[in-house]
Amino acid sequence: MEKKEKTQAEESIHLYSKGPEGWLGKLPFLPLHWFVYSPYTFGQYTWTNTSSGETIHGSAFMHQEKNWGEGFPPAWVWTQAVKPGAAVSGSFGVIQFVGYVDIPAHLFGYRNYNKSIELDLRVDNSLLTNSIDGCKGIASFTINSIYYRVVYNVTAPVATLGTCLRGPTAQGFKPVLVESYQATTILKIYKRKSIFQKFSEQDVIDQQTFQISALEFGGRYLCHENPCKQKRNINSSYIYHRILK
Repeated sequence: MEKKEKTQAEESIHLYSKGPEGWLGKLPFLPLHWFVYSPYTFGQYTWTNTSSGETIHGSAFMHQEKNWGEGFPPAWVWTQAVKPGAAVSGSFGVIQFVGYVDIPAHLFGYRNYNKSIELDLRVDNSLLTNSIDGCKGIASFTINSIYYRVVYNVTAPVATLGTCLRGPTAQGFKPVLVESYQATTILKIYKRKSIFQKFSEQDVIDQQTFQISALEFGGRYLCHENPCKQKRNINSSYIYHRILK
């Protein structure tokens, strides 16, 4: 892909210079890092098929990020959704510390430019409860921080999770994940005025429904009967999902 024109992401990349990890991104012993340059930017693109010579031009909303490290964690859910003026992205699962100790982890970011909301929640500033069912295509999360609560529900038709994709592991790219781009995301954000009061519906500062969202189940969060289990000999015609940098 080539960008034909300078986009908003290039002009305002400093807005996301910390990434969703915040100061945790500086820790050298974490097995995986995630940096989001921009969750939602309008720009121009050019796609070229080097085999056929076919070229496609257009305009689209773009997301730019990178992952680097040893590989994806042993269990994860990745979510993302955008609409005019708002964007949400989250990664939830466990990471392995010193090779065998499972530690729950989450990174969540939300932007509503119309309401001037920029919210980043992670393991050092919030607590997570979740309900994940890869067999039913359901992932529900509640994240609580000192002043904020996020209720975040993502569902995808099971039929759209029927293709196994490769993901980066410590042993190379393996068939370890399924994903849908036909999910529905329902999001509600609370902000309370005092830590001594309970969250209530009067504290809701934003609620959104996103259509055509992304939902990915990987590793241990795959359904026990999944296309990756059935097709471990998946051939090279499947697209590599991500490239570690």
